[in-house]
Order: sequence, then C-alpha cells, then structure tokens
Amino acid sequence: MKIILINPDSGLKSDLSLYIEGVMPLGLVYMATILKGTHNVKIFDLVKRDEKELYSLVKEFQPDVIGMSFNCATCFNRGMEIISRIRGFYKDAIMVGGGVHLSFLKKHYRYFFEKNFLDYIIEGEAELAFRDLIEALEENSDLSNVKGLVYTKDGKIVYNENAEKIDLNDLPVPDYNFLPVTEYDFLWCERPHIVIDLSRGCFFNCEYCSCKEFFGIFRSRKPSVMVNILLELKEKHPIKSIYFVDDDFFGDVENSKKLLELMIKKNIGLSSIIETRIDILIKHPELIQLMKEAGIKSMFIGIEDIDENILKYYNRAYDNKFFKKEYIKKTIKMLRNSGIFVMALMMYGSPLETIETIKQKTEFIKEINPNYVIYQIFTPHGRMMDKFFDEGKIKNRDFDYWNNEHFVCKTNFNEKQAKNLIDKSKNHIFLKNYEENQHTVIGRKHNAFIMKTMNGSDFKEILNKFNNKLHQ
Repeated sequence: MKIILINPDSGLKSDLSLYIEGVMPLGLVYMATILKGTHNVKIFDLVKRDEKELYSLVKEFQPDVIGMSFNCATCFNRGMEIISRIRGFYKDAIMVGGGVHLSFLKKHYRYFFEKNFLDYIIEGEAELAFRDLIEALEENSDLSNVKGLVYTKDGKIVYNENAEKIDLNDLPVPDYNFLPVTEYDFLWCERPHIVIDLSRGCFFNCEYCSCKEFFGIFRSRKPSVMVNILLELKEKHPIKSIYFVDDDFFGDVENSKKLLELMIKKNIGLSSIIETRIDILIKHPELIQLMKEAGIKSMFIGIEDIDENILKYYNRAYDNKFFKKEYIKKTIKMLRNSGIFVMALMMYGSPLETIETIKQKTEFIKEINPNYVIYQIFTPHGRMMDKFFDEGKIKNRDFDYWNNEHFVCKTNFNEKQAKNLIDKSKNHIFLKNYEENQHTVIGRKHNAFIMKTMNGSDFKEILNKFNNKLHQ
C-alpha cells in the first residue's frame, strides 16, 4: 500500500513553538521504519515543508492511506484543516488519526467520523497498531483484532481492546532517512541532531500531565540495546547530538547509569540533552560526573512550583522532601558547577495561583539562578482537560492557543501583571547568565535565540545597564 504520514505544524506561531518544532516526529519515523519493507511510505513534516508541496505529493502519489499525527493541542486545528483540504480534491485515501491529544478527545470522536475528517482513530501508542491496521486493510480481514482501533460500524462507534504497551526493545532503529535530518534545529542541541527515547511512561501521576495516562507505567530499553541504536544512528547520519525525549531520563536510575557507562566505554562522543527530576540527582549525586563524561551538555529540570498547596493540587510529589527549596537550590548549584546547561521548568496560572505566589516563584528562580528558566502557563491535559471543560473553567476553547503561553483557563489574578512579573524574571536570568552562556555552543545558540525575542532592542545597551545595576 501507498502511505503518507503527516506531522502538522502549529496553528499559532510563538517563541515556544519555534524551538519545539525543532523536534523530529519520532513516532512517525518508527511507523515508517516498521512498514518500509512491505509498503511504500513517505513522511511529510509540515514544520519543515510547504503545504502546497503536500497537496502536490498527494495528487502525484495517490496514497491508499493517510495518517495524521495529533500529538499536541496546538497542531489539532491545523491537522483537521489539512485533512479537510485533502478531502476536497482527493477522496480515495483512508484517513487515520492518532497521537496524544487526539486520544483524549473521546467525546468528539463521533463528530470526527460523521464530518468525514477521519475513518479510523488509533488510541495510545500507535507504532504497532498502525501496522496491524494496514495489514488488516490490505487483507480485508477483521478489524476487531486491531488493538487500540476506534471506528464506526452500522452507525455505532466501536472501541477495540486497548493496545498493549510496547516493549521498546522490540522497536527497530528509527530510519531517519525519511526526514531531512540536517534541517532540524532544536534550540539546546548542537546541530544536526536526532531524537530518541530510552523510556516511556512515568511512575508519577500529575493531574495536568497526560504522560502516565497515555504511555502507562514506566518502561525502558536495555542499555545494550540503546547504545547499539546510538552507534548505528551515528554511523548512518552526520549527527552531533541526541535529544532523549523521555519524560524522565533517570526513571530507572540503575538502567540509565549503565547506559551512561556504556556511552563512555563505546565512545559515543555526541552531546546530549535530557530531562529529569531534582530528587534523583540529590539521592545519586554521582550521576552528575557520569553525565558530564557521557556528553550530556544540557538538561531540563522540572520544578513547576514551590508552593505546597499548588503542588498538592497538581498531585506532584508534594510530600517528597527532596523537592523542597533547599534541595532544588543544591541540585542546580551542583549541575552548574559541573558545566551542564540547566533549564528550570516552572508553571504558573493554576486555579490556586495568586500574584503573591507568582512573586515567590520569581524570587526563588532569582535565588537558584539556572542558566535559563522556562515559565509555562498552566494548561490542563489528559483527564484534567475534560474535568475543566465540564466544570466551565476553560475560557479559550481554541486549541491554537493551548501552547502554554496563553491563559486558556479562568484565573483569579491580574494576568497582565502576572506576565510582567514573569517576563522580568526571564530577562533577569537571561541577562545575568549571558556572558557565561557564551562560553558553550549550546549557550551561544540559546543567547542568540532569546535576543531575537527582545523586539529589536539594543541588546548591548540593555546588557550593560543590567550589569551595572547588578554590581552596584
């Protein structure tokens, strides 16, 4: 069969989307890799290619199946728009949708089917389910055997048995020849880079996050399998860095530790970026030196909040003593002393938020001084999204704005005042660390990007004024 897999771009461009869109659609690459031996598969990433090219490809290639990824809220409207336009001139393709965001829109499945947007929906991890669907369609066999599939039969919506969670060791080495690897530029990676996952799932169950609901319990690749994948990718592609897209690289500490040791032993020699938690690094400080030797140059650290009531509302390990302020401060200092570029992830705008709690966050960030801070506006996903819609707490239903840079939920504070506080905090951290950040490739890329967002101001003048004030 002839298949096109589409990754839609975001409907609303923003500073955040500019660097998020540097992340390659790994799920689609897995799917294409699995099918390439028996089917003619193409990936079309609208983040990197023009929409008109897609329509020309559809007309020329005449696919039997089109798969659309809806992995985030901000690509939802664009994805549906693209489907509608394709349906307008080419009606022969079977349209399949999947991805994290789509999997949590159950209440709207009937609408998607009735309005002819989609013929099939795959819930959950789609790599193997999509393969099974393609085989069933080609052989005209019983669709009820395709786990994770949702479709209509005799006017009723049919939900097949849930797809089993994938053993990552069974996935193939992703074939990045399906993508123009050298064109992607994730902000905190040396270019060119590739993305890969060591693990999926999570041990925690934060209310605002969809990771646990979508991926389920934490599971990881064997270190030997992972390092062989890295060696093969390094051999096949001219890459300089790796972005591990795991929600927590150290979810299984011993497993990840063995991987780092193998990366050193096998001389992988690529810089890496990961995301992990404060408590792990406090309990296992030996990991920091190991990370440095293995090439991990930058890291996201999820702090989210310091207010115990808000953390409790989020169900975010509020009772874990290692998430307390003193441990956060200690961890950031250890990482910075090791030369790892630290990006602190913070959130604001929850129903419990006040101007006072926002001020406390910004003051704390000034105190711990990461290389940079990313403040994301509270946006409900997964089960919390349905809950907020049902309770009338959503004020902006347009998913284009669900990019963590807009207030989509009702708030109890002056939003303009809150944004001013956040902007001042971000600018303070950026300016304070500008000179030091210039000493590394990652830091220089980061500085150049942030300067572009400063509205064309005379940056040197701003920096000089800041330094003069800082040292008075």
